[in-house]
Amino acid sequence: PQELTYIVNDITNEEQVVDYIKKSEGEYPLIKEFIRDFINLKHLSKAIGGVVSPSLTIYDHASSKLKSIRTNIRKCEIEIKDKLNSFLKNNSSMLTDNYIASRGSHLVIPVKAAYKNQVKGIVVDVSATNNTIFIEPYSVTENNVMLEQLRYEEEIEIQRIIKALCVYIN
Repeated sequence: PQELTYIVNDITNEEQVVDYIKKSEGEYPLIKEFIRDFINLKHLSKAIGGVVSPSLTIYDHASSKLKSIRTNIRKCEIEIKDKLNSFLKNNSSMLTDNYIASRGSHLVIPVKAAYKNQVKGIVVDVSATNNTIFIEPYSVTENNVMLEQLRYEEEIEIQRIIKALCVYIN
């Protein structure tokens, strides 16, 4: 996406220079002759701008598949958070804090070390003091696997979209 925005910037700069030279009266005759055959690339700039956001991400609407994948990612994240919030609510005495933590790509819960064997799940991390064990409960493991799969599919679709834009450029 960054390189595609460079192309948009180059097209914008080229349009401004060409416009300036064309509007100048009697000046730059050799340059005017040279730019006469320049190809208008506004359509390319518009195509890239319709796919790449100013924050250098790919818009959801860049393809129906990407939109569907991202919708499923959001649904999966909500389901995971709902399950973890339910766990937090029902097991607060076993937790060092009442929040959902993030370790790597996993959402986990901070369990007091004394209760680590009472929480069925995967130990993802341990605090520096060893007082807190960050556990991904088995109840969300399947959702986390699905979430990782969706993120992988998202990356593949993003690469396909970028490749299609690059083919369009050539």
